[in-house]
Amino acid sequence: MAVDMSSFLNPALCANIERIVDGKISPCQKHAGDICSSCSIVQYCSKECQRENWKAHKTTCKSTDLKETFQPAWVVKSYTPAFMLGPPLAPFGDAQYFWGNVPALDLLNVKDNEGEKDIVDKDLNLLFAASGDIRNVVKTVAGLPEAYKGQCTVVMNDMNFAIVARNAIILLVALKLEAHVAVPMIIHLWYSVLLPASMLEVLQDTILPLVDDVCTKIKGKVSGELQSKTFKFGGRSLRIVLTKGEWDDLRKFFVVPGDITTDKAREIRRKITMAESRVDYVDRALYGMPPGLRKSKRRFRDDGIVLPYGSSRKDFDTPNPLLTLSRTFFQQGSFWPMKDDADPLDGWFHREIIKHLPAAKNDMLGCLFFFLRDVLLDFCNRVQKCKMAFQLFAVNAVYLPRLFNKTSQGALLFDRIEVSNMCDRGYVGPQTVLMTFGPLLKPKSQSLKATLLMFFINAVREEEQLSGREADQASDSNRMRQLEKYIYSNPSEQMDKALHSGNPMTFLNASNPEIIRAAFLLDMFGDFDRFFRTFLEDTKMVAMAHSCGVKVKAANTIIEPFPFRVTDDTTQDEFRMICNDSTTGHERYLEIEKV
Repeated sequence: MAVDMSSFLNPALCANIERIVDGKISPCQKHAGDICSSCSIVQYCSKECQRENWKAHKTTCKSTDLKETFQPAWVVKSYTPAFMLGPPLAPFGDAQYFWGNVPALDLLNVKDNEGEKDIVDKDLNLLFAASGDIRNVVKTVAGLPEAYKGQCTVVMNDMNFAIVARNAIILLVALKLEAHVAVPMIIHLWYSVLLPASMLEVLQDTILPLVDDVCTKIKGKVSGELQSKTFKFGGRSLRIVLTKGEWDDLRKFFVVPGDITTDKAREIRRKITMAESRVDYVDRALYGMPPGLRKSKRRFRDDGIVLPYGSSRKDFDTPNPLLTLSRTFFQQGSFWPMKDDADPLDGWFHREIIKHLPAAKNDMLGCLFFFLRDVLLDFCNRVQKCKMAFQLFAVNAVYLPRLFNKTSQGALLFDRIEVSNMCDRGYVGPQTVLMTFGPLLKPKSQSLKATLLMFFINAVREEEQLSGREADQASDSNRMRQLEKYIYSNPSEQMDKALHSGNPMTFLNASNPEIIRAAFLLDMFGDFDRFFRTFLEDTKMVAMAHSCGVKVKAANTIIEPFPFRVTDDTTQDEFRMICNDSTTGHERYLEIEKV
C-alpha cells in the first residue's frame, strides 16, 4: 500500500513550528543543525527561525526544570508537601499497564547462548506467557541475526484482553504494512494519546477489514466460545485465539468513541497526568533527574505525544482509540486508563535510549523517539524477511498448555519461556509456574540452551520484611554509607555546610528534597543475595524444580540475576544512569533449564 509516512518516520526538527505562511501555520521543514545554546532541548535550521520562534520558545528555554538548581514547588513556596500529609506512595489513576514498567529484555540473547552461527538455521519456539505490552517480543525479534533462516514461532499471551487487543493490532500493522509505514504507526498507536488522522485512516482501511471479516464469519457463534483465525502474509502468519465476544470487542479498538473529541482526549488524560493534587508527587519524582529528562517527562505528561521536543504536533489531531476507549472498556465518563506516572521511558533501558540523542542533548523525548524508530525498524524488517509465525492468546496463563495446537512432532515445546513476575507469591507463585511451564521446555537433546526465565519483583522485599530488617540498625547504617558514595561528592563537606549554615534544619528537615531523595534511593541498597537465598529456601525452589524435571541454572545466560542493582564497582555515572530507570535494584531473574 503506497502511503506517505515519511514525515512521521523522520519528523522535522526545526522548532519554528508556529511559522505563518500565507496566513496559515506552516511549521518549518528545513534541516535543523543549530541548537538553542541556552537550553539544548530544541534545534533550528537558522538563526532567523530561532529569532522568529523566540516568543513561543522563551517559556521553555527559561524553565526552572532545565536548571541544575531546580527545586520542588514546596521548597520554593515554603509549604509542607502533600505526601507528608497523607500516604507517601499514594497511587493516582487506574492500574492498567499498557506500557512496560521494567526495561525490555532480549529473551534469546543469541551471543551468550547458541551463538549466531549455530542459530542461523535453527527453528525457534518462544513463549511470552504473560507478555504485557509487546516490548520484550520487539527486542527479542529485533535481536535475531540478519542471516537467520529458520522458522521462528512466537507465542504471546496476557489475561488482560485490552493488552492483547493492542498487541494484536500492532502485530497486524507490522506484518501487513511496509516497515517505513508501520514503524511510525506502531510508535504512536503504542504510546501517543493523539494520532494524525491519516494514521487512523490507514488502520481502518487496511487492518480493520481483516477483523471485520472474522466477526462476520463467526456472527452466529456463542459469545464465550474460543474462535481461532490465522492471518497469512506470504511466509509469515499471525494466529489469534479469542472468544467470539472478544473478537467483537477487538473491532471497537479501531474506532474513536463518538463522545471523545481531540480536546476531550487531552482533557481526560490531563486530569490524571497534570492533576493539581499531584504537583508535589511529580516534583518529588523529577527532583534529582538530569534537566533534559525532567523537562521531557513534564512535556509528555502535558501533551502525551512521543515526538522530538521541538517537532510540530500540528498533525496529531485525532484521539488514539487504543488509549482513549474510556467509555467502552473502562468506566463511564472522563477516564484515563493508566496511572499518572506511566511513562514510555520506563519500558526501556536508559543506557540504551541515551545512545540515540539528537544534537539537542537535553531532548530526551527526541532520544526516545529515535530509539523506538530504530528498534522497530529492526523488528519490522526481521518480521517481514524471516519465517515468522505469531500466536496470540488472552487467557489465564496456567490454561495455556491446553490451547496449543499439536504439531506432527507432538506437543509444542519451547526454546525460551518468559513468564514476567507471575511467579511472585502474590500472583501465580513459583510452584504453579514450574509445574505449568517446566514441562513445556524442549529437552537438552533438542535445544541445549532452552530456558524458562522467572522474574521476581517482590521476593527480596518480602523476605526483608519477614526478617525484621527495620530493626537492623547495622544494615541501615551500611546502606547509608553505600548511598553517600553516590549522592554527595563529599558527604562530610555537605554535612559541614548544613551544620554551619544559619539554619542547619534546612538540610536536615524531613521536607528537604535531598533527604527525601536519599530515603528513596536508600531502597536501592542491601544484601539482596542473602534475602533471595532465603526466599529460595522458604519456597523449596530446588526440590520443587527437580520434581518438575527442571533445575536452577548454575549461571544466568539471558540476563544478569540482579541487572538493575548498584554494586561495589558501580561508578557515579553508572549510578546516575540506573537512577533514570524505573527499577529499584532488588528485581531478580532466575533461569531454569531441563535436568
